[in-house]
Amino acid sequence: MFTAEEAAQERGVATSQIVKTMVVRKGDGRYCLALVAGDRRMSLKKARKQLGDPEARLATREEVSEATGYPVGAVAPLGLRHKNVDILFDRRILAEEQVALSSGDPNSGVVLRPADLLSVLPATLCDVSE
Repeated sequence: MFTAEEAAQERGVATSQIVKTMVVRKGDGRYCLALVAGDRRMSLKKARKQLGDPEARLATREEVSEATGYPVGAVAPLGLRHKNVDILFDRRILAEEQVALSSGDPNSGVVLRPADLLSVLPATLCDVSE
């Protein structure tokens, strides 16, 4: 598993250009992804507010794998095992010209423009980081 700093160093980009995909388990058992920049932390408080779910919590390692089909540290927001997953896209990601995110393989990533990433995801643009 890579930290955002290690992933940035390996890919030759700034930590702010790394997109972390965090998995949240909602109170009803469904999952949500929160995409945040590598130099930021996901705010569970903000995610709960955005989802309207005070019981939402970070998923466990086992739940991450079950929900996404990817191992912790290599979660990609594309090609998910479950198709009915809410995606929260932190607006600060759009400040970068290019971003790097996991491909689902811990040893490789994808680099693209954040607007292009947002255009292919059924995501809600919001503020979920601190």
